[in-house]
Amino acid sequence: MTDSANTPGFVQRPMPAPPDEASRSWHRLSARMIIVRPLHEIVGSFPFLALLLITDNAGLWRVLAVGYLTGLFLVRGVVHWWRTSYRIDAEQVEVRTGLFVRKHLAVRRDRIRTVAVTVKWGHRLFGLTRLDIGTGREDPVSLDGIPSDRAERLREDLLGPVADTPGSTETAAARGVGTTPAGPNNSQTLRTLQPTWLRYAPLTLSGLASGGAAVGIAFRALDTTDTNPTDIGVLHALGTWVQHSPPAVIAAAAFGCVLAVVVVLSLANYAVQFWNYRLWQAADGSLGVRRGLFTSRSLSISRERLRGVLRSEQLLLRAGGGSRLTAIVTGLGGQENSRSGLLLPPAPRTVANHTAAQCLGEPRSPVATVLTRHPTRAAWRRQSRAVGPMLLIAAALAGCAVWAGAGWPDWPWVAVLALTPGAPLLALDRYRYLGHALTAHYLVTRSGSLRRDTAALQRTGIIGWKLRCSLFQRLAGLSTLTATTAAGDGAYEVTDVGYTDAVALADSAVPDLLEPFLVAPTDPATETHLRNQDTPSSGSSKFSV
Repeated sequence: MTDSANTPGFVQRPMPAPPDEASRSWHRLSARMIIVRPLHEIVGSFPFLALLLITDNAGLWRVLAVGYLTGLFLVRGVVHWWRTSYRIDAEQVEVRTGLFVRKHLAVRRDRIRTVAVTVKWGHRLFGLTRLDIGTGREDPVSLDGIPSDRAERLREDLLGPVADTPGSTETAAARGVGTTPAGPNNSQTLRTLQPTWLRYAPLTLSGLASGGAAVGIAFRALDTTDTNPTDIGVLHALGTWVQHSPPAVIAAAAFGCVLAVVVVLSLANYAVQFWNYRLWQAADGSLGVRRGLFTSRSLSISRERLRGVLRSEQLLLRAGGGSRLTAIVTGLGGQENSRSGLLLPPAPRTVANHTAAQCLGEPRSPVATVLTRHPTRAAWRRQSRAVGPMLLIAAALAGCAVWAGAGWPDWPWVAVLALTPGAPLLALDRYRYLGHALTAHYLVTRSGSLRRDTAALQRTGIIGWKLRCSLFQRLAGLSTLTATTAAGDGAYEVTDVGYTDAVALADSAVPDLLEPFLVAPTDPATETHLRNQDTPSSGSSKFSV
């Protein structure tokens, strides 16, 4: 694997100054974690514990089970504090943990890329903080139980100081980090949460998921307690009303109730996740993000680790003109990047574009660049991939119904056949927004329909290329070009682009990277091609750099 110091666009961070002698010794987490960790686990398991206690036929063993689990949580808290210690010196960060399986983790300080700060409600109550130290290649090293004032000093020692937003009067425990003096001259607030953004909360469908989970838990509780829903007064009255009401009225009332619940839960979920949201830029150019009500998350992103941005738009959110923005950061990957690297919650698309330009230091937002449309053959591929499987499923279900005779219901294949006309529209929407572009500093690619993602990846952050042609792509003369990077998801695709166009795009984006594999054309009228790779051979062909 290529060393990060030789990666294009990588800026070597100077070795931090050696800590004092006191920090060279091994330290324990705060003893307050003996209480905080069990509290978090008990609250997280509260629905299960409550079901054990409220069951009508619960015997003594259920009460003992609740007591046993509660005691187990307390013991885990004591063991975690007793068997966890850490040490930070001039060269590395070391953490020792475990009782039966002892682990000794060590991270070189020059490999540290992120230090994320997380403060749950129990941490805030006892003035503690959790630090997640990430290198981008392994799972983060966690220090769960650092006093808030010391946590901020450790973060500054590991990554360098980042000024806070000016004018903030919150306490360190409430904000999740220690206080750092800041003034108008050394930091700039880029974005804060606006009340008008709440209108995008119902378009994220988070309330629908929360409502479905709540209904499932409620029915599970009724089933566990052997409770008949008709014995509950409100539900009994509701059932009586349904029996004596017209179907149209019932449908309208059900739709109104579901819509109201989804809206309320979506607003609550939006407020919990993005309460006190703030995005700022420090004097050294690094970015800082803080958000969360019960669990406060804070992350600082230096310019040397920022490799681009990702603008995501779910179907309903896109229809409402909204989107969210996530940073593509070295050291954050996969779900961690989407959770901790969030730059902007669901907000107007114009705000997302402007925020992307501010964070990247560009006069115009790369994610708002006009993209190059892909060949029409890509549209036919999407149509065949959308309609073909639906027809095959409908035919298979219809065949099973005929084979089984009268005992097989007809509605499955009829339902699939009824959904088939919507497949071409979905395929057309996928092709309509498929495209790519190459700006002075970024490779921009966009794809998707139910969730449309537009990624702007820094060209100097691309460390490799992969050119893939499946059987059906070869028949259509198309290929998928994948740019690999050490940031974000690690790979960003330009899907269903012409084969020679893909090679030319890769060569233009990072010329020095692909040059050893290119040969000059023998005919000036022809385009640059790959040695012995002008046309893909049979089988699935891959080209890796």
